[in-house]
Amino acid sequence: MEDARKSLGDRPAPDAGRSFASVASEETLGDILARSLGEGSDAARLKLAADAQFTAALTLCAQAAPALGMDAAEVFDELTRVPDNMLGLLHSPEGWSALVDYVASSLGKPPPDYEPTVH
Repeated sequence: MEDARKSLGDRPAPDAGRSFASVASEETLGDILARSLGEGSDAARLKLAADAQFTAALTLCAQAAPALGMDAAEVFDELTRVPDNMLGLLHSPEGWSALVDYVASSLGKPPPDYEPTVH
């Protein structure tokens, strides 16, 4: 979990006194993109990238949970165990599919029939 927090900009885990639903509904990727248009410092850009990655992870978990037959919080918990070098997979639909397959494999489940929604 420590590695995931470091990679996600030292943001608190969803279980830090809040429910998964309350964390997942705070900000959308569109909100983050809109915020990025007005911020220019390197620190602000790094925070935006971390926010986008964290929000992508939450969205992935919410979408993949039914395919895995699990709760979104359980999927998130398992996703925090993914090696840091795989977190870049959160940037593409193909990566989301690979991450879901990885999570399923780590749980001893067969790969689910999961295709992320692309807008």
